[in-house]
Amino acid sequence: MGKTIKNIIANYLNTNKKMNFNLEDLENYVQGEYNSINRYLEAGGREILKKEILTLQKLNEIEVVSSRKKEKHPLIKLPIHWRKVKKKHEEQWNRSDILNYSVYLNLSSFVNYPEQQTEENWSRLTPLYHYLKNKKEPSVVTTEERMYQLFKNEKWLTPKEGNGKNFLTKVGLTIEDLDAKKFPEPIPYETRGRIPLSEVKTVLVIENNSFYHSVRRYLQEESQIIDLEIDMIVYARGKQTIANLEYLYTLFDNAAEKAYYYVGDIDPEGISIYAKVKRKYSDLSFRIAKGIYRWMLKVEPNPPHIEKGQKEDKVDYELFLEEFQDESDEFYRNKLQALWEGKRRIPQEVTNYEMLKAKGWNHVNF
Repeated sequence: MGKTIKNIIANYLNTNKKMNFNLEDLENYVQGEYNSINRYLEAGGREILKKEILTLQKLNEIEVVSSRKKEKHPLIKLPIHWRKVKKKHEEQWNRSDILNYSVYLNLSSFVNYPEQQTEENWSRLTPLYHYLKNKKEPSVVTTEERMYQLFKNEKWLTPKEGNGKNFLTKVGLTIEDLDAKKFPEPIPYETRGRIPLSEVKTVLVIENNSFYHSVRRYLQEESQIIDLEIDMIVYARGKQTIANLEYLYTLFDNAAEKAYYYVGDIDPEGISIYAKVKRKYSDLSFRIAKGIYRWMLKVEPNPPHIEKGQKEDKVDYELFLEEFQDESDEFYRNKLQALWEGKRRIPQEVTNYEMLKAKGWNHVNF
């Protein structure tokens, strides 16, 4: 059985997100579905189209746009401008249940928009209601653990799994209301000579994996790189550095009392990572490991070009350059400016374990 004009009109109204529609556009759509004028005429053409429009109007599915009712289609002899009639939705949920749940949850959105009163939304509300109603002594767990407990889905808060975060906001809840917390990712670290964390005074945060392992091996034998005495190294995982350093507050009872130094690639991305770390963790008073950066700048005579896609942030660059304001920094500041303007870079891998072990910086005229 072929397409009917009635079915094509219904499909047009269902798929058209706009409430208003134009009779001429509707007819063009119907003709397009038949792929030819002849087939459209064989199906009844404008006579059936007019009949179906009037039927929908009688059923209160569509209505004429009153302000433009005088504009008529010259051939169909009907107004050109129409709109779909917005239907009033009846409440689907029991009013008594809504009142009970409202003691703990903000359900105003569902009351004002009954079309949102679906089985899926009720199934989301129910575990939240029972948890809040029955909780006694609060005990904080991870967000993933709580989401699994409530919804059998540890990723319930992610957009991919249904955007539970927006749903919680909609009903007036936060993660804290559910006695949950997003804990920072654990980060690899190692202390010199395996000294306890309580004895750590100086922390070197390293952006790249390879240099982390070089320094880790070196610290098994020595404690100082150039002018920096190091008690502990942390690998902050490149682009994840900014978020991952939250873990420092978990490691140390007195995190703000330590001295923090940072070393990363000398390129726009590495510079921006440091700038963002310095701003976000202002209470930890981060500084660059200037001696290591000076060494990197000295030993690389022919820096390669930066990779495509690196975003240059002039503000971040200026903040980084502020670390090179001593009288003895003029050479290094000029070289940094030349790198920036020439779109070149020096990765941490310019130094390595062999150079550390040989105390390669001793052979460089700083």
